[in-house]
Amino acid sequence: MTVLCLGSGPAGLYFAISMKLRDAGHQVTVRERSRANDAFGRGVVLSDAAPRRMQQNDPASTDAIRSHFVCWDDIVVVHDGRRTVSGGRGFAGIGRKQMLVLLQDHARALGVDLRVETEFDGAETSCKICERHAGGHALMSHAAHLRGPTVWMKFPRVICESWYNGNVVLMGDAATRGYLSIGPGVRLAFDSAIALADYLLNEPPLEAAFERYQAERRTEVLRLQSASRNSLEWFEAAERYPDLPPEQFACSLLTRSQRISHENLRLRDPDWLRGARPRSRSRGRTTRCR
Repeated sequence: MTVLCLGSGPAGLYFAISMKLRDAGHQVTVRERSRANDAFGRGVVLSDAAPRRMQQNDPASTDAIRSHFVCWDDIVVVHDGRRTVSGGRGFAGIGRKQMLVLLQDHARALGVDLRVETEFDGAETSCKICERHAGGHALMSHAAHLRGPTVWMKFPRVICESWYNGNVVLMGDAATRGYLSIGPGVRLAFDSAIALADYLLNEPPLEAAFERYQAERRTEVLRLQSASRNSLEWFEAAERYPDLPPEQFACSLLTRSQRISHENLRLRDPDWLRGARPRSRSRGRTTRCR
């Protein structure tokens, strides 16, 4: 199979790697308009569960990434002069540039043709194709002159009715995007890349593979996008919360996405939750942490 990936972000690189792992005979090319060491965003945070599927898919790149992880268990919230520490999380962080460099090196070692600072000759044609399906909405630009944090000034929510057309399929931020405060982007990129590579191997022809990829990944994407939106709305309404007692403020912050319930907090860190209840009640306030 001949594969062309436009963009060397986590989705494109990891999909290229996954395809070569399934069949070294695949001709896989990745084209990237930016420089090899450009990274749009500073760091990547994954839950401790995220690398498990990566480990099954590609132990070599996962081990390389793990070797650069900084891991921690606690979330510290400082409010009204009080430091609240809630544990039981299980996070792992890595610099985005470091992660991309590791994936680039691994992709090249597998025989992926990685071409950076290269425009795609068919970009204009692709834009015209996309515009026919955009319903009059303007296409978002990833302008070449924008570098570093400049491109993160806005957080559009991207929802595509269809993720494929003919032999073209969308992954990563091209297919779905949400607010980054709960960190779903890279996790979605890796999981989608693995799923698409599996379906292309096991669900011929292309249309059947693309249809299953879209159907099975959409549910997880929408779930995480909903959680991202809840988190965004919490921060946009942050002026509501400064007068809360520190424990109640921490509970509100930790459960803002609604992916983590108060029962989940109890399972993760029962000692903290037991300690939070009497302090909250002593201030004469009603708290959701019951």
